[in-house]
Amino acid sequence: MLNLPGALPGAFYSGINKLYSGCFKAEEPCERKSLELIPLTDQVKNNLIEMKEEASNANSLEGPTCPFNPFLLEEVILVIGENAKTDLPSLQLVNKKWKDVTGVVYAKMFLEIQHLVSGKRKYEEYMDTYGQDLGPEVVPHLPYKVYDDLKNNLCMVTWYPLAVPVKNEKIGLVLMVAPAAGVMGELVQNPKKGNKTCFASDSWFDGINEPRDIRGGKWVVTYKANMHKGIKYAEQAPKAKELGKGADVVDFDETVFAVFMHYVEKGEKCFSRNPANHDYSLVRTKTVSKDGWRFVLGFGPSGLYVSNPYDCAYDSIGVAFSRSPLTLEHLGL
Repeated sequence: MLNLPGALPGAFYSGINKLYSGCFKAEEPCERKSLELIPLTDQVKNNLIEMKEEASNANSLEGPTCPFNPFLLEEVILVIGENAKTDLPSLQLVNKKWKDVTGVVYAKMFLEIQHLVSGKRKYEEYMDTYGQDLGPEVVPHLPYKVYDDLKNNLCMVTWYPLAVPVKNEKIGLVLMVAPAAGVMGELVQNPKKGNKTCFASDSWFDGINEPRDIRGGKWVVTYKANMHKGIKYAEQAPKAKELGKGADVVDFDETVFAVFMHYVEKGEKCFSRNPANHDYSLVRTKTVSKDGWRFVLGFGPSGLYVSNPYDCAYDSIGVAFSRSPLTLEHLGL
């Protein structure tokens, strides 16, 4: 069982002390589940409306004990959340109502970076959807550092949909299929808008088109740096821990999707390579084929090159990392 309120972040106490002098008494803590991505639902909005109505009927801010005081004004509640935004996962654990408040804060933070991410709207703007819906896009609960990394152009934040629409010209029907690497390689050759691209002609197409378990419906954070060249994969992979909890080596299909969509929109080749100038750079992924060959990739002059070298040390082959939305497991709870 969590030890509340001791588990609360220091920023939470700072926000409370600035705005309210009452005492602390936690409600029953939330059930310890994964901190799922929560959209800004009507329930969240209704909770805030209810709070504001209760506050308007009060003669003063004096009332029941905190951390969720029904007499606290909506603006005060949100400021407390803003002050704790460097550690929102801890605030989510106080009780259900504080979890809803953090959902609002995450939504506000997302609005500040929405123009920088490759989300559902960007896909609909640049790729043909044939009138089909990609499904709901939820507000990402990302590690706080990711917001700064995105603003500093160190990473890509991409909505990886459950399925994408593909038109079968032979039968004239639009099918919804998993956004696998092979599918995206076809779609980006003819985007509705933006820059065209493809897989390099000398890529490992048997591996690209091999069936894999694709799990979409989530946000993917992909760091652009090609790191730790010159050592074997067994030494590269553990270095993900240096990025913090929730970091891992990138997934092949998710990375292909992110890199392709980033190029279609911005024309930037992530994980670039140029063999003509003796630059043979590639990045390893954590994905392996059914025969155990690891996928590596690099964006060259003729498109995204995919290969399957050994996992031993190469001076030209590094590794790329990703970050996941926070879960209780990442927090060590």
